[in-house]
Amino acid sequence: MTKTTDINQTTLLAISCLLKQGKHIDRTSTTVAMMTVFICCVSIFLKISFIEIIGSLSLISLMLWLIQKYYSIRTSIDTDLFSYLAANSQSANERINELDDCFSRLILKKKNNSNWLKRQKGALNLLKKQLVFFIAQVILFFIVLVSLFFNL
Repeated sequence: MTKTTDINQTTLLAISCLLKQGKHIDRTSTTVAMMTVFICCVSIFLKISFIEIIGSLSLISLMLWLIQKYYSIRTSIDTDLFSYLAANSQSANERINELDDCFSRLILKKKNNSNWLKRQKGALNLLKKQLVFFIAQVILFFIVLVSLFFNL
């Protein structure tokens, strides 16, 4: 049986609200990715001599965007699950066991009856990883932007 001693509706809602920020991070990250592509296209159009450097940095930035997107999808799934559990907090123990069984049947996760605190930390770690890749992407974007303006 899954340990659920520290499950309550407030905790579930708080985790869900934090995880919802992943959607905003994802939208902003997508905007940065599109701006990176735009800068790369402008560089090609202007026939800038260091296009290889801008192109390489832009490609790395787009790869960071894809990794961030992966974490965004996983965070989104956890957001929905935590919201569902918060709405059904009176029967959270049963719902968690049902989710474990479902994930086990879908071969998405081994059935391991981990405690609830580990699940919360795991979901928040996904959000942190998403944020780290987003920050790296933004830093690269600004490096590309600054190098473009200083070399025009």
